[in-house]
Amino acid sequence: MHKAQKIVTGVALFTLLSSFIPNHAQQDNNAYFFVNEVIEATKKTSDTIYHLAKGMKGSKYYLEKYYNFRVKSRPFFTVFTIDSINDKIIIDSLRLKKDMIIWKNRFKAIDSIFSEEDIKQIIDIEMKSEEWDNTQEIFNKKHLTIEWCNYYCKNSISRPYYSENKDHCLILHKGGNRSPNIYLYKKEKENWILLEKIGF
Repeated sequence: MHKAQKIVTGVALFTLLSSFIPNHAQQDNNAYFFVNEVIEATKKTSDTIYHLAKGMKGSKYYLEKYYNFRVKSRPFFTVFTIDSINDKIIIDSLRLKKDMIIWKNRFKAIDSIFSEEDIKQIIDIEMKSEEWDNTQEIFNKKHLTIEWCNYYCKNSISRPYYSENKDHCLILHKGGNRSPNIYLYKKEKENWILLEKIGF
């Protein structure tokens, strides 16, 4: 009886691991599909060299700002003005009110797809050791040379982050000193379709 229980437990554990491994491998393949999509969308047609950060970090700093805006109603930034009556520098509340509406509209697609918990989990993911595998075929195309760098890179692309039901994902791309863009994808049947590009 005890031996039979061990066999049943072993089979159940093997089945569980077997179901996880292909899914994990599929997500790894998707990561390289998405980085290729972002490279193609962000390179200039005349580019023969594309400078890319080795790490999969993108820029989570801005995602944290989005999270704080969504959850705590903190503005992305504030503009100051001079109160001529009291001769003081104050927050431009009229501009802030307009900006809050603009930001809410800009991120409504992400609001409707990713829960607050989804976004928090993305921010909390540790990615120190994760780097792009530069032997992957997408990085070795004849028409475009990838030059890898660690700091002050012209381009930084994050790994894909999936919604809870895995039918949407977002990728952060940061180019140079500019604010990053979010590329939002939707899965339709077996294909991933670019739903929206959202700038900060």
